[in-house]
Amino acid sequence: MCLLRRLRLPLPFTNHRCSCGGALDPLGDHRAACATSGFLCVRSIPLESAVARICREAGGRVRTNVLLRNMNLPSPPPDARAIEVLVSGVPV
Repeated sequence: MCLLRRLRLPLPFTNHRCSCGGALDPLGDHRAACATSGFLCVRSIPLESAVARICREAGGRVRTNVLLRNMNLPSPPPDARAIEVLVSGVPV
C-alpha cells in the first residue's frame, strides 16, 4: 500500500467513504490528510518527538499533548483539542 501511494498508483479500497464521511479518492490523499480518521495523528508522532527533543536540548521545559482546557486559556470545558509540544523557559 505504501509503495502504491508513493508511486501515485490507484489504491484498492474496500469501502468508498472515510470514517469522517468524506469520499475516498483513488490515490489515498484524503485518507492520509484526514484529521478525523486518525492517520494524520499517527504520521505526526516522529516529528513531534524530534521537536520535543530539540527543545529539551536547548534547555526548555517540554510538555507533550497538553489539553487546552488544562492551560490558562479561555476554552469551553468539553474541548478535547491539545497542543502536541508545549515548550517554556527557552529565551527567544
